Parts: sequence; structure tokens; C-alpha cells
Amino acid sequence: MDFKLGGSEEDLSELSLEPLKPSVVPCSHQPYREKHDGDAKVNQAEKKVAFFENEFRWLQTKQAEETFRNMDGLLKECCRKLCVSNKVDPRAHMAHIHPQTDKYTLIQRTGQDQLRVNIVLLAENVIQTDVTLKHPKCPGGVYRSMAQPDIQWKLQQLQDAGNLCVRTLGLIMQGYTRIMELSKKSAWSEESGQYFIQICTQIANAIGSARSTLCVPRKRSLLEICHYPPTKCFNPPLPSDILFSYYISSSKLVCAAYNIAQRPNGGGQNLSITQADCHLPHIAEVLQKLDIAYKINSVFVQNLKSILKAKNSINMEKSSTC
Repeated sequence: MDFKLGGSEEDLSELSLEPLKPSVVPCSHQPYREKHDGDAKVNQAEKKVAFFENEFRWLQTKQAEETFRNMDGLLKECCRKLCVSNKVDPRAHMAHIHPQTDKYTLIQRTGQDQLRVNIVLLAENVIQTDVTLKHPKCPGGVYRSMAQPDIQWKLQQLQDAGNLCVRTLGLIMQGYTRIMELSKKSAWSEESGQYFIQICTQIANAIGSARSTLCVPRKRSLLEICHYPPTKCFNPPLPSDILFSYYISSSKLVCAAYNIAQRPNGGGQNLSITQADCHLPHIAEVLQKLDIAYKINSVFVQNLKSILKAKNSINMEKSSTC
């Protein structure tokens, strides 16, 4: 049986035999999905930001008071050891301790016995010193002299370190007062955290300066030493080719004897240096306590900065997503 389509063969020949291509209808949900995904990322970022903000406040409530209280105790002890409690703010409630005289004997660490020094200190003040130095130009080959100055003779490093400790303690007290105010109002915030970062940075700089003052003596020229008033206080007077310098190097009290000798035939000068020293236990304790205070301060600041850095990183990602 023949089936006949409802059109002629000519009509069939005009039909295209190419395969049909499926037409793509744009999905009306696609923009919505993209928007939904973006909103989800923003919401997730906001939750992370909120988490770090809470962590930032929590860290201040848990560590700020303890950090400043510990530093307060350490710096008060430094001020006592350096005999500057009378310079501290009265709100610190530090009892004024009158300094005692201490006598030290300085010897050479090389095993030689070319220089020997005794010195009496009252806080940072040199009350008396006597020196014994082997010197071929002196009678018997030994120069002996004593200085009991009627003028003020200070070891400047001890005075500077004491003043820096007083300044550091003042900053700590300032921060501690702010902590008490924030605790009463429960007003911990990013602003208060930034304040602690700022004041702790100042505290770290002050501690570092105090430590450097004790550990790194200021270099003085021979001309400065020659014209230093206490140099004129020795009896008998110093030979023209000898100078003495007293200074602090870490936890050591050092006396350096400078011998300036003329070279033959006008060939200039030779400078030889002989040193004697002794250990100062109270300065060793000051340096130790400064180190501990610096570490305590650094840990607190680093924790605050780490949380802020994480929060700011999330905020940047959030901004790029939007």
C-alpha cells in the first residue's frame, strides 16, 4: 500500500535534510545564582569579620590588664635598683629608698696585673676612686693616685637608664589607667586595641633605649676625656700621657686607662688601652627585667596585630567580591 503525504514530491525536495540544532534558551535562573553565590560569600566574610572583632575584644579583656600589671612590677623594680624611685609619679606609690654606698674592685680579666682600680659608688655618683697602674715613667714603675671629687661625678649611663625606666613606667601607668576605664564601661573596641598597639610601641622603644644605654657606651674622644672635670680631681695628678675613663658595658663597670706615647723621630703617637672591670649584680638584674618586660609587651602587641591583619585581609576579600 502506498502512502501519500499531503504535499507533492517537489515540496519534499525543498525540505532541508540538515540535522536540527537544538536551540539554547537562556536560563532565567543563572543571574540569580551568581548573585546568590556572591551574597553567600559576603555573608561568610561578614561572619569572619565579626569573629575577629570578637577575638580582638576578648584578647584585650584577657591580656591587657595582666600584661600591664606585669610590666608595672618589672619597671618598678628597675627603678628601685637604679635608685630613681624618687623621680617616679607619686601615683605609683613607690617608697623612696635612700641609696647606699657600694665599693667595687676592678681587675683585668686577662690575668695580668697592670691595672687595678677601687671605686665607691652612691647610686650613679662616683664618690671615690683609686687607681694603681704600672707605668715605666713613674717612680718605681707604678702610678698610684686617688680621686675624691668635690664636684659632681656621675656615670651618665646609669643616670640616663634610670630616667628612661621612669619614663617607661609612666607610659605603663598611663596604659593601666586606660585599662581600668575600659573595664568599668566594658568599652573594648578596635579603637582601644589601636591605642594599646600605639602605647606598647612607645613602651618597647623606651625599654630598648634603656637597654642600649647600658649595653652600648657612648664613644668619647680623648680630648673630651682630657677636659672632663673629674679628670682634674686625681691626686697626685695624672701624667701627661695617661687618661682614665669609667663607663658601663652591659652589667660591667669598666675603667679604661689610655696611654699615649710619642713615636721616635716625630712619627706620630701610639695609643695603648688597658682595661679593668667588675660585675655589677644590680645592673644585671635591671637588664634581665627589661628583657622580660620587652618580651611580655611584644607578645601582647603581636597578638593584637595578628588579629587585625586577619580581619583586614577578610575585609579586602569582601570588597573584591562586592
